[in-house]
Amino acid sequence: MNKELTEHYVEVSEFAMDIAQELGLCPFYIAQIGLAAQYHDIGKKYIPEAILSKPGKLTDEEQKVMCTHTTIGYSILKSASTDVGDFTAEVALNHHENYDGSGYHGKKNKEITMASRIIRVADVVSALTTDRVYRPAWKIEDVINYIGENSCKLFDPIIVMAFFSVIEGYADNMREEANKIKEAYGWS
Repeated sequence: MNKELTEHYVEVSEFAMDIAQELGLCPFYIAQIGLAAQYHDIGKKYIPEAILSKPGKLTDEEQKVMCTHTTIGYSILKSASTDVGDFTAEVALNHHENYDGSGYHGKKNKEITMASRIIRVADVVSALTTDRVYRPAWKIEDVINYIGENSCKLFDPIIVMAFFSVIEGYADNMREEANKIKEAYGWS
């Protein structure tokens, strides 16, 4: 696995756990979400590299192949036949479902597991803020606007509200750290 993918999985995991914590979910469920997030794209291992690393837009046929990573991931993780395997399998299958039912498999709102709805937001944020072969990274402000504009369409509005709280908390922490640095160097 390449470094960028590893960083993506860790970032999605940490961000999803932050959102889950903001929602007040129990620590065990938050830990399960963190683990599942690290395996959400496991099915991509079986997608041809030519599709994964294509610099341009995918053809309709290539997009169909790409979409199979969710069902492949589900099959791989479901074969673990444990509660953890079942939980992560559901996330692998459903992390491209849209709140309005327009996703890969047509599930909508509460038909999609809470974990999958959380990881959906975390995955999109991580993906959009990272350079990809087919497009440069977006500015965080543009990502925040995109998430907000697509509340109730692509994303669960409750998850979006938690996302905004987490982002606000990150900004507050960054300001606090910046102030500490200013004080340490006598810049304040």
